Amino acid sequence: MEVIIFSDSEFISVKVPSGLDGQEYFYAIQYTNLKKMGYSEMKASIIAEAAAMKRLYPGLVYGKVLEDEITGKGIKSQIRNL
Repeated sequence: MEVIIFSDSEFISVKVPSGLDGQEYFYAIQYTNLKKMGYSEMKASIIAEAAAMKRLYPGLVYGKVLEDEITGKGIKSQIRNL
């Protein structure tokens, strides 16, 4: 499935993995923001999907590094906030 979102004065088409049940736009927004922060496509996809799954299943727990990336405490987020 593809979702089209409007970001920074342009329309962006984002391919969304299946199984996100209503979190497609959340995934697309997260993915786009992570790409703009400089993450690779694969890393942005992993973090965005994990964040969307965490919204679907609040009790879901990932490893510390991925949890930090989801919550914005990851290294790129910290550098960006300096």
